[in-house]
Amino acid sequence: MIHVWRYIAERFPLQVTLPIAAIIAFGVMPALHGSWQVYAAALSTVWLGLFLLRATDDLHSIDTDRIKSPGRGLVTGFIRAASLRYACLVALLLIMTLYIRQPEALAFIGILLLYYWIWHRSSRHLPILCHPFGSNLIFAALPIFLGLVQTGKVGMASLGSAGFMYFAAIAHEYAHNAGERKPAPLRTYDSAIGARGTAAAAGILFLFSFLCGLWMSFYIQEAAGFRGMLLAHLIANMYFIIRLIRRPVAADARKFYILGFTFFLLPLAARIVERLIS
Repeated sequence: MIHVWRYIAERFPLQVTLPIAAIIAFGVMPALHGSWQVYAAALSTVWLGLFLLRATDDLHSIDTDRIKSPGRGLVTGFIRAASLRYACLVALLLIMTLYIRQPEALAFIGILLLYYWIWHRSSRHLPILCHPFGSNLIFAALPIFLGLVQTGKVGMASLGSAGFMYFAAIAHEYAHNAGERKPAPLRTYDSAIGARGTAAAAGILFLFSFLCGLWMSFYIQEAAGFRGMLLAHLIANMYFIIRLIRRPVAADARKFYILGFTFFLLPLAARIVERLIS
């Protein structure tokens, strides 16, 4: 157990990931009504789902991290890989237990599990530019799943929020890696399309995310704060993207470690606040 806590402290700190999970869970839920068990299940599902994404990706990337990030616990042995694999299995079983009486939810989880099994077996053979599209599918799956378990169907709002979060997560991946220098033989997005191309791709993906969020806003209540925050954040991100295209250096790209995720977190937080006061 100590190795799991070490991993959480290093790569998935609770003080950061719990608020993120809460904003996603309560921001994309079709309705904020129900028992505390509904909210607890949604929060647990998002946090455990993001934990699985981070942990399985790090387990899959140990060989790469020996070159890129040799100080990480999984590389040095400070964190045992076997313990983290066990934690992933427990996390998956916990999610399934939460929805044991909802066969459609279990089927959805099974399909997503099969997808990621195929993804991790095949991703190293795919072009580097495809990797963010494949690994970040969880950000599209979570809004669809929460809508499905709460309403029994996949609504237009859930599809809109899926695209909104998914494209923002991919844009974040491209943007904060623009101008990145990695030791050989590691591949980078810049090696495929250049640093300016990487920054421009991030900008296009932020626009796709914005359009999906705008589409989502026409199918939800309490949308005014969401739209206002979304537009303001798009303007801010486009300003820094244009700067990055003009001068693609890692110091500017690192701003998107935060701006990439706040692009969907802040509009969702504004929606939650508007829901609470309306």
